[in-house]
This record gives sequence, C-alpha cells and structure tokens, in this order.
Amino acid sequence: MNKLRTLAALLPFLAIVSCSKEYSDEAGNPNSNCRVSSIAVAADAISSSGLYALNTKFNAANQATAVEAYDSATNIADFTTSLSYKGDTVLTTVNEFFVLDVSKKVKKFFTPIDPSNPAGEKAVYDYKYDGSNYLIEKTISSASVPLPLVNIQYTWVGGNLMKVVASVNQFPGGSVKLLEANMEYDMSRQPRNFIYIFPDAFENFFYLNALDFGKKPTNLIKKISVVYYDNAGVSQGTFETFLSDVKFNNEGYVTEWYADGTSFDPLGIFLGRTLFSYKCN
Repeated sequence: MNKLRTLAALLPFLAIVSCSKEYSDEAGNPNSNCRVSSIAVAADAISSSGLYALNTKFNAANQATAVEAYDSATNIADFTTSLSYKGDTVLTTVNEFFVLDVSKKVKKFFTPIDPSNPAGEKAVYDYKYDGSNYLIEKTISSASVPLPLVNIQYTWVGGNLMKVVASVNQFPGGSVKLLEANMEYDMSRQPRNFIYIFPDAFENFFYLNALDFGKKPTNLIKKISVVYYDNAGVSQGTFETFLSDVKFNNEGYVTEWYADGTSFDPLGIFLGRTLFSYKCN
C-alpha cells in the first residue's frame, strides 16, 4: 500500500542527490516481556478486522523471525520477509540487511537506492544514539559516497520524542529542509512497551516492531504534525494526526486507539480505529 510508495518516492530522490492476515490478542502478564506483534488498521467495530495489518512473528527467545504486511483490500501480502541472524547482521530481503551494535540496537541499514534495480547501488542508513539509548541522529548516504546526503535530527524531552528535522545536504555547503515533525503527548499516561514514534520511518516501517531502535517514548502520543518540503525547501503543507479513544488492558498495554485528521503512512497510522496485539514471553 502507501508505505511502499512513500519509500519508493524517497529513495530515487537520494539517487538524484548522489549522481497474517491473522492476529491474536495476547494479554500476557505484568511480569512478562510483551511486544507489539500485530497492528490492524482501519478496523471495523463489529468484526475487528482491519483493512491493513502489520504482523511480526517472534521465537521463544523473543527474537523477531518474520514480518508480514497484509492488505485486506487486495487480499494479498503487501510485504513479507524472514529475518535471519548472522553475528551482528540481520538479513531480511535478498538485497537488504541491518547491522547491530554490541547492545543489539540497529546501527546501519543497507538497501537498494533504486528498488527497481535490487543489485544496484546501496543506500546506507546510519543510526546514532545518546548515552541513554535514545536515537538522536540518522544519516543517509550512498555506499560509494562516504558523505551524508540526508541528515535527520531527533529531539527528546523528558523521555519523549518531540521533534524530528530532516535536511538534504547540498555541496559544497548548506542544506535544504526535507521534513519537520512535532509531537505532543498525554503526560498523564505511560503505555508499557508500545510502538516507536518516528514520523520519518520511510526505510524501516516494516521492522519497527521487530528490531531495536533504542528507547521508545515514555508517554502516550496524542498529536503528530508533519511538514514536508520540496527540493527548494518550500513547504508543501502541514499534515496532522490526532489520536484519541485510547484503550489499555489491565496491565498497562495499549490495545487500540482512534486516529483522526490526516493519515501519516510511515508510522502506520491510518484514519479510524487501530488494534494492537502483543506477544508475551
């Protein structure tokens, strides 16, 4: 669906710059390590079936083994892959892989710049964390060009991701803004081990529940505002999403919410009701 189109729209830009359908509701218990295993979006109130589902499968050691994005509108899998682990490397599709640091957080991601040419030049995503394990910077470069082409900065306040700013570097100097996102939170509510809130998650949307990208926000997200810019740095408008009607189970895990406003694909937030299911050890 739109996630793939969004990703496909970003990577060619980089190239120019560089010359189960099924899900379960597992409640778990307060002493278990529960992780979001399924997100069913645009779910109806009667059957709880969603138009789109992102499913992550885990083994007994709580290690992600597979990811499937299922599109009920077309009745086919939009994306499916298995994850295999070799040392510090996580192999996904044939031409994509992640590299982990010593604490198992994602350090690098390699993926084709041009999706239509899987064996071609690779885009390299580098992830940097602070001493508290919050993601604070991400850069995008070409494997053959060591200089960052795109730089993304993350600002955290009180354990919550408040701002994301992405800029395209111009050579020999200067930059042009690509994206700016601002988030607001309900400071009175703290969901247990919920989802990452990365409004720029074009490259890793499918893997956000599978891999470790550092700490997650402390409080409950309630509003996301995103401004996109064209190649000249001119704003293309503001897109806002409001989250409400959030439900928790007895153990503090979010089980559903309602999104209104403007859908923002990289986060997997669509208008309407979304259900969250968990795998607990």
